Amino acid sequence: SCDSVPAGAPCGQLAWNSQIWTERAFHWERGALVADWTFESDWKPEPGTFVPWEPVFHAVVVGNLIYVPGASGSVHKLDRRTGRKLATVRLPGVGTDPNTFVAGGLAADKRGNVYYNALALDATAPRQANPRGAWLVKVRPDNSVAMSSFSTIAVGAPAPTDLCVAQFSF
Repeated sequence: SCDSVPAGAPCGQLAWNSQIWTERAFHWERGALVADWTFESDWKPEPGTFVPWEPVFHAVVVGNLIYVPGASGSVHKLDRRTGRKLATVRLPGVGTDPNTFVAGGLAADKRGNVYYNALALDATAPRQANPRGAWLVKVRPDNSVAMSSFSTIAVGAPAPTDLCVAQFSF
């Protein structure tokens, strides 16, 4: 609730970028959960659209590793036991662009590849302009990255300007 936030302070969707998103490990000890480690990510969600929507910050476990969403479309590779960061895997050609986001949860296959969506928004009008790019990203266990643009894998999809009033209306 925004009731507890001081007047004029960012709240709700307007405060998402000020939050610190974390991954935390616990173990059971005498019937109680005890924290083992906490990892603070630099991930921030893409700007809200002022519709009923919540950002998704979901890591994925791959054997003895945990992959956590990071800033600029990156993922952090952590040791599952200690929480120590082993690598930050960045998208080729993106660098540290603050307008590129991990958009949605991470998933993995049985070979240890991690998959997720990345979205690059226009810096001046992130909610109004068409995205600069949108990709399905694959991170291999050796930290190499493959990206496929949704414009090439979603052939025949409706254009951003197409109206879908009946299908997606609230």
